[in-house]
Amino acid sequence: QRPSAPIPHLPSQIKPKESPNRKACCFFLLSCASHPPRSQFDPLAPLPIHPPPPAAQSGRRRPDSRGFGRGLALPGVGNPRSTAAATMFWRMTGLSAASPVDTILDKENFTLEELLDEDEIIQECKALNTRLINFLRDKAQVEQLLRYVVEEVPDDAEKKRSFKFPFIACEIFTCEIDVILRTLVEDEELMDLLFSFVKPDHPHSTLLSGYFSKVVICLMLRKTAPLMNYVQVFLVLV
Repeated sequence: QRPSAPIPHLPSQIKPKESPNRKACCFFLLSCASHPPRSQFDPLAPLPIHPPPPAAQSGRRRPDSRGFGRGLALPGVGNPRSTAAATMFWRMTGLSAASPVDTILDKENFTLEELLDEDEIIQECKALNTRLINFLRDKAQVEQLLRYVVEEVPDDAEKKRSFKFPFIACEIFTCEIDVILRTLVEDEELMDLLFSFVKPDHPHSTLLSGYFSKVVICLMLRKTAPLMNYVQVFLVLV
């Protein structure tokens, strides 16, 4: 009888090779198991606050045994004099530059065109500059702003009158300042001037049509009831 061939070892009987990272993994698992569970920690417990070193408390340079300084304390950390000095520095209004709009308002005689020519006028309107808003809320100024929005200019007019002033006037209305919009909707003559743009005999340029639409949309959002009351009467008259 022929001897039977040796049975090969099954994969389950093969001894796994020793991994080079096996010892490191075992050490990591043992170190994790040695720590207390998370439930033993109080998540609401305050963190320990370590007092600052003596050099930071005094705010002075404290030399060590070798004669070198260890550093200075930060301003405001145990040093009330530096904190007060920094506060006084930032509260000194003389160091802040005045707004160009306020510079124009400080003049005895200035015009609306000077303000419209200033680049920061829209920013000052959004910041609710009291002096500027009190000037723009006047009926004469609102009327002039409306004329920039609805009236065409001749071809030989300056570029500021043709492009910049109508744009700035429209942006002032769309800043949605309540007192300026109230001056407009509560005065029938000003509303007639605004809606004179839609009359058939009035020229309608693409640029001014966009500005007129933005002003009317702003009134629809902020002054809905007065605008609807005027439109009903305006449609009857037309």
